[in-house]
Amino acid sequence: MNMPLTDMPLEELIRTARSYATSMTPITTYTEIMNELINRVDVLRVRGKVLVNENAAIKCMNDCLAEELRGHQPAGAEMHFIWQKCETPLTEELIAIIRAEGVEMFGRKYPSAGIIAMSFATSLRQEGKDGRAY
Repeated sequence: MNMPLTDMPLEELIRTARSYATSMTPITTYTEIMNELINRVDVLRVRGKVLVNENAAIKCMNDCLAEELRGHQPAGAEMHFIWQKCETPLTEELIAIIRAEGVEMFGRKYPSAGIIAMSFATSLRQEGKDGRAY
């Protein structure tokens, strides 16, 4: 392990945990519990990415509908403003995390760009936490 567990991307943490779980001898109940937890976290991670994609599509549809409403409302109605103010901070944060993971993959594939890529991935994550992902 080259970095603290708290800084490790989830994919790397899962890979590390799998490595440690399979190297534990003898195989014990703890090893089995660790493997089961790793598998379940991995499934939740994949489901989370699917949900983020679905939420991003819904957010896009919402923005399009809000714009469409703008042209068809009676004078003085402001329904499109309500739709445009629909905030999705968790979705935006998770989209930033997925983007950061992609940048990290790039950085690992092209080591000459690694330092810049990792720095950029860190800034993407921070922007997602700050609500500035878009």
